[in-house]
Amino acid sequence: MGVKSLGKLLGAAAKRLDVPEDALCQVPRVTVTGGGEVCVENHKGLLGYTRQQVEVAGGRIHVRVLGQELELRHMTPEVLVIQGAVYAVELEQRGGEG
Repeated sequence: MGVKSLGKLLGAAAKRLDVPEDALCQVPRVTVTGGGEVCVENHKGLLGYTRQQVEVAGGRIHVRVLGQELELRHMTPEVLVIQGAVYAVELEQRGGEG
């Protein structure tokens, strides 16, 4: 079964079970609060970090946060919180890598 087929199957299962798709599909949940905080749940680790850019592995989707004076305020295996002057959040679809 291909990655796309598996993703569709898990998406359909999540809908049928009435649970958030990100819970089954191993994709990050990104919450932006104002222009000053980004919370990434279901992450797979930090890929890179500067005061202007933070890159987060998210399984099939990688998250890039762009801004000024960015800081990692909190990081656990489940949640990563970034604070600073956030200008943009980019999502990049990746194959099946994690």
